[in-house]
Amino acid sequence: AEDPESGEISLAEGASNTVAGLQKLAAKAEYEAWFLAAAASLGGQCGLPEHIEAPGDPESIRNAKRWLAKQMGPRKGYYPARELVALTRRFDLQAARSAPSFDKMWRDVAALVRLRQVASVRQK
Repeated sequence: AEDPESGEISLAEGASNTVAGLQKLAAKAEYEAWFLAAAASLGGQCGLPEHIEAPGDPESIRNAKRWLAKQMGPRKGYYPARELVALTRRFDLQAARSAPSFDKMWRDVAALVRLRQVASVRQK
């Protein structure tokens, strides 16, 4: 419960709220939409053009895999089994925060890290 004097939420309640929020953690439509949000950081990777711009509202694009495949061209195409890991390693996390679902995931993970740090300090 919240301490009325300090306004702080108890560690247990903070953890409970954060864990409940993490249960809803996922890309809005598909994971690749986060690549679209950070497309500029992926230029030259896995067959993508050197200069590529993120589309407006990347999470509204239906079939982000197809969008990636079109950018890679007909000879290359996008195959998640082949490119997903490489693109995940390279995409700009700050740029991906322009996708609301990625930003929510970012904030939820940061909250968990903070709770762990607070718990660690309190145990000492």
